[in-house]
Amino acid sequence: MDRDHQEQTVPSSSAIKLYGHPMSPYSARVKVLLDFAQVPYDFIPVDLGRGEHLLNEFRRLSPFGKVPVMVHEGFALAESLVINRYLCDIYHLDDIYPSESDHMARQTRARIDQLSDYFSAHIGKFLLDPAWTNSLAPQLDLSGNPEEASVATKKIARPLREINFWLSDKRFLMGESFLLCDINAAPFLDLVDKSGLDFSEFTHVQNWANRVRERLANARGITAKKN
Repeated sequence: MDRDHQEQTVPSSSAIKLYGHPMSPYSARVKVLLDFAQVPYDFIPVDLGRGEHLLNEFRRLSPFGKVPVMVHEGFALAESLVINRYLCDIYHLDDIYPSESDHMARQTRARIDQLSDYFSAHIGKFLLDPAWTNSLAPQLDLSGNPEEASVATKKIARPLREINFWLSDKRFLMGESFLLCDINAAPFLDLVDKSGLDFSEFTHVQNWANRVRERLANARGITAKKN
């Protein structure tokens, strides 16, 4: 268990409570940021197989019945990309997501958002479908959808070629700096092996993925500052 958070089924005294599923890359996206920024939090598992996300108690936190949901001092927020932007703002994580202090900072934030949204919609989603069918669903004794996995496998080729070209002269998605868009992509990079897809031709994507993993493994590059 990570020393910076507690994994439990009942709330404790941490300011941040994260409701999610241990195998969800969307839940992992928020956990990666919280761990990187050394923000203490409680992780509260939601059993999707038993339909806990559909219960009225959970839907009071997440009206659409989705994980993850973050609760901060009574404020509940869903959607992992939105949660991470909120966390960066309240904990002043300016090194990876600059505050809106000037025009240049606003443009940097917009580019980080653009890359985060693009990766999530066009690569992350199409990695998740085959990974779910080929690896994740069997672990939960559930059935995948081979037809959806096959469609996703075909659709992912073009965005992978595009992001591979984008990374041809960059260490990270925005250049030399490791930023929130790299963190937002990180959990989906771990789905590559589970998806069964052949990434051998996307060398720039592979090199970037290795740098992201190394950055997360070797350093907690920033420390959160509370308001």
